[in-house]
Parts: sequence; structure tokens; C-alpha cells
Amino acid sequence: MKCICGKEEWSELQELKGLQVRKCLNCKVFRQETYTSLVEAERYYLTEYVNEHTYKQDYKVAKERLKTYDLVKGSKLLDIGSGNGAFVDVCREKDIDAFGIDVRSVHPYCYQMSFEESCFPSDEFDVVTMHDVLEHVVDPVQVLKEVRRILKERGRL
Repeated sequence: MKCICGKEEWSELQELKGLQVRKCLNCKVFRQETYTSLVEAERYYLTEYVNEHTYKQDYKVAKERLKTYDLVKGSKLLDIGSGNGAFVDVCREKDIDAFGIDVRSVHPYCYQMSFEESCFPSDEFDVVTMHDVLEHVVDPVQVLKEVRRILKERGRL
């Protein structure tokens, strides 16, 4: 797995504040070791993670997040790691053309698959959001490259 700096050189697994982590030997960034493959990540998010988040809680957080964004009505938005779709719902209530993508989603405006498996057209979205996601992906550099590809020229992450 690659670090955000692009290197694949990690320390041995160690415990830090009760978490299993590895440190990038190049840039010294820590990464939580929760899984090592996309299959393991999907298994975790389809089972354990889903029990930790309620729609009501996520909807409340989504409303607060949206207040801090300067989004234009009619903007096309993709929320990567959309979970139960609460942020998508809040955006749609404000006339933002929002969609989500998540391996566990059953929301009508969310694609049920991993972002890594998606194949959105280039220059498709005005905005891409990733709330508490990037630190959990297997290959963050590749994910960011793909986000750049699907964003419009003046799009924002």
C-alpha cells in the first residue's frame, strides 16, 4: 500500500495509543492498520463500521458541514464514502445535484460500490467530498488521481 507521499516503505506494525499503526519511512506519516486490501476494507465497512453510525447522527453532522461550504445551487457533487447518504440528502435539500458512492449504501442517490471500482466520466463533477475517508483507503495517491480526473477544470475537492 502506498503512502500519501507515494512511497511504499513502512515501519513494522506498532501500537500507538491503542491503535495498530505503521509509519512511512519516507515522510514519517502514521497510518492506521485496519486492513490491507480492498476486499478487507469492504468487509469491515459492511459489518463493523455500519453499527457505529446512525442516519440521525450523520444527518446532523452533514448539516453542519454543509454550512461551511460555499456551494452553488445546481452544482454536481459526488460524496465518496457516503455511507447512509445523509450528506447527499442535506445537499439535495439545498438544490445541489448530489450523489454518493459507498460499498454499503442502499440510498437511492448513491452508487453501491467502492470508488476504486467506479468508472465515472472525466470532468463530471463540480465538487467531490470525502469526509473521514482518505485516511482509510488502501491507495490514497491513486484515489486522489482519480478524483482529479473526474473533477471539472475548476472543480473542488
